[in-house]
Parts: sequence; C-alpha cells; structure tokens
Amino acid sequence: LCGSRAFKSNSRLPAAPPVNHVMEVPSAASSSVSSSSHAGPRPQLLYAMVVRGFSPVLAEYAGLQGNYQEVGLQLLKTLQSGPEFRNKSYTISGFDVHFLRDQERDLCLVCMADHHFGIRLPLAFLEACCKQFTQWYGSEQVQMAERLGMQQEFSQEIQVLINRYNSPEADRTMQLTKQVQAVSEQLIENVAKLMERQGNIEILVDRSALLSNASESFQREAERVRRMVWWRNAKVLCCLVSVVLLLIIVIVISTCGF
Repeated sequence: LCGSRAFKSNSRLPAAPPVNHVMEVPSAASSSVSSSSHAGPRPQLLYAMVVRGFSPVLAEYAGLQGNYQEVGLQLLKTLQSGPEFRNKSYTISGFDVHFLRDQERDLCLVCMADHHFGIRLPLAFLEACCKQFTQWYGSEQVQMAERLGMQQEFSQEIQVLINRYNSPEADRTMQLTKQVQAVSEQLIENVAKLMERQGNIEILVDRSALLSNASESFQREAERVRRMVWWRNAKVLCCLVSVVLLLIIVIVISTCGF
C-alpha cells in the first residue's frame, strides 16, 4: 500500500480518529514473515507492540515493513485524551487496529491485522501477549525501562505469539477452548445446583426429624392428658356412686325406723 492510500472505514469497526500518517505497507512479496505464517491469502496479524502508558514503546514486532509504530502511537495519543477503555478497535487504510489497556500496570498493547482477520483473534492475542509480558517483567522493571528496553528479549515472544495466532488452527483451538469452558461452566453450575438440592434435602430431612420428634412428644403428652382425664372422671364417678349409696342407706334407715 502506498502512502497516498486514503483512510477507509467499514460497517464493522468505527473509523480511526484522524492521524497524520497513512498506513504504508509493502506487498506480501516483500514480507519478512516466514512462509509458514503467510501461506496463501489467509488474513494475518501484521504487527504488535507493547507500550508503557501511551509512550514509549517497550517492545514490538512487525511481520511486514511499514510505519505501524508511527500510526499506532498517533492513535494512542488520540485515545489518551479520551475516556478510559479496556479494548478498542478501529479500521484505517483497510487494516484493523486493536488496543488493549491494562490500567493496573499502566500498559497499552497494540496490534494491527488485515481487515478480514476479524476481532476475536486479535483481542485474544493481545490478552495472551499482556499475560506473557506481565509474567516476564515486574512493575518496577516496566517503569524503569527505556524506549525499546525489552525489544531484544520480548520481540521474539511477540513473533511466536503472532505466528501462533496466524496459524489456521488458532481459531479452531479457541473455539474448542470456548466449548470446553462452556461445558466446564455448565458442569460447575450443575454441581452447584446439585449441592443446593442436596442442602435442601438435608434441610427437609432435619425438619422431618424435628416434626417426627414433635409428633412423638405430642402423642406422649396426649396420652398423659387422656389418662389424667380418665382418672379424674373415675374419681368423680366414684364420689357420685358413694354419695348415692350413702343417701340410699340413710333413706332406708329412716324408713325402717332404726
């Protein structure tokens, strides 16, 4: 692509903010990417860089020669004055530019890809690159590093990650990983529901035991009250019988003249 190529937008991604540089990328014939990563017309990740804050660049890798860094830093400068973000994607000169912002470690990661490469793989690449970078370098190293201070070491890691995500198997692997994660989440959810049901069953068992004990206690108490009432009635009946007999005896004695 020559320097006279105008910016173009598409319906999938917003157009990039105005920059002072047009993306300049030579044809794939002059690419420095290995043949394994550029076999056929498959869209590719072309460039990536790790930036402290919004400048300077700490490490970068380009599969093709071009003014990627200038354009990336121009866009970062524009984004710096805007609202905070985690991920952003733009299109510029027929290429997609993706950003990942790690506010906790004050890092920005940028990658550029062919327009038809999509969004999912580039963002996954940036996440993987960020994870690798933070594993390699501590916060103090990052803050003390000079421009391109990690270039010699980490540019090779960026190249490895780019080749990995440019592989035709990368998308299939991600889909399988997502499917496995979805199955795992479903299993975890099912286990949680099972545990919840088990807990509910245990509660029901405990309550049933309490009800059974209460029922037995009620039966014992009812039997005790029944017996007490029976004895009370029996005593009253005995008293009445005794009184009647006494009255009969008194009447008989009175009648007979004893």
